[in-house]
Amino acid sequence: MRGRIVKTGKIRLALDLGHLHKLDTTGLGTLLFTLANLRKAGGNLALFNLSASNIELLTEAKLETVLEVFHDEQDAIDSFFPDRELKRYDILQFVESKKLNGPASVPVIRKGP
Repeated sequence: MRGRIVKTGKIRLALDLGHLHKLDTTGLGTLLFTLANLRKAGGNLALFNLSASNIELLTEAKLETVLEVFHDEQDAIDSFFPDRELKRYDILQFVESKKLNGPASVPVIRKGP
């Protein structure tokens, strides 16, 4: 995959995970491998449209600071441009809401870097 993406010059990848029902450790490993390869080529990876359960897996695996997660496609694309305002999932508020409300919580969005 790295070779094809790098050859096209499209090394910034916004990945829609909205139709992904369950993210497992193999999927996380693949995302981390892809992120590492993109960064080696000077690019980056932005994930968007994740379900609450998939965000919960990221926090359990302590990857919430490694993988960039956004609410929607435009926010993910904006992350590739340093001068644009960003809206990311606020992982801390998400974790706190899980403690208070249980598994039905919805991620909260925050503005800023």
